[in-house]
Order: sequence, then C-alpha cells, then structure tokens
Amino acid sequence: MRSILKREVKNYMKNPLLWLGIVIGVFMVFQNVSPYLNIHYLREGETIVNDYPQNYRDGDVFDGYVPTEKELRREKWEERIQEVLTSECEMDNEEARSVIGEMKGMNLKTACGHLEGYGFYNAYYEYENTAYHKGTHEEINSMKSD
Repeated sequence: MRSILKREVKNYMKNPLLWLGIVIGVFMVFQNVSPYLNIHYLREGETIVNDYPQNYRDGDVFDGYVPTEKELRREKWEERIQEVLTSECEMDNEEARSVIGEMKGMNLKTACGHLEGYGFYNAYYEYENTAYHKGTHEEINSMKSD
C-alpha cells in the first residue's frame, strides 16, 4: 500500500498541470493580499471629511490629524493667541502683535504667565489644542503605527 502511494505522489510531481495549478494559486493569493502589504491610511485621491477644526488635540491619524512639530506648534499657538487677544481682550492687531513680540524669547510657562497679566488665562490650553493638525496625504501615510 505504501509503495502504491509513493508511486502516485511521484506521478503527480511529474505532472506539469500540478505545477501550473500551484503557480496560479500562489498568484491569486498574492493578488488578493497585495493591498494589505503596504499600510496607507489614505489612498490616492481620497480625502478625510470631518467637521473638526484645523487643530484638534484629540485627533488621530484615522481622523486625518498628525502630531505638530515643536516650532510649527509655537507659531500656530501665537497665531491663536493673537486672534483671542483681538477678539476677546479687545486689542487691535498692533497691540496683539507687540504682546506676541514680547513673548518670543520666553518659554511656554513664562509666556502663559505673561498673558495672564493681560487677562488671558487659558493660554496653556490653547497650546494643548495645537498638539495635532490636519495633515497632508504624505504626512498621514508616513505615520508609523505603534
């Protein structure tokens, strides 16, 4: 019985249709699995539609947000501080720019304390809101998952 099975297996191995079937099967599996071999959060031409603001501190890469670099984060924070000073603290743009200019050399904690002198007490929270920003396709796809 054993010798009959060995002979049949050898005959199957000699058959080119077996090898052709194996090659076609491997090719079909590769075709089905190939989209999952590279991780891309966004495909070409796909956009993320959300109603969140440009800066969102609870954002995630699946929502289209990426972490903001330190220098850009400070710039966005200063822009937001200028907006708040002009709208809520009733300053004009020149006064707000001068306040921002005074803060340029200060670290975050000192700058927040400086802004409290002008009646703006939520400066640190505005800084936290700049932690993530809406990213481009390249920024989102280049994020590595943890």
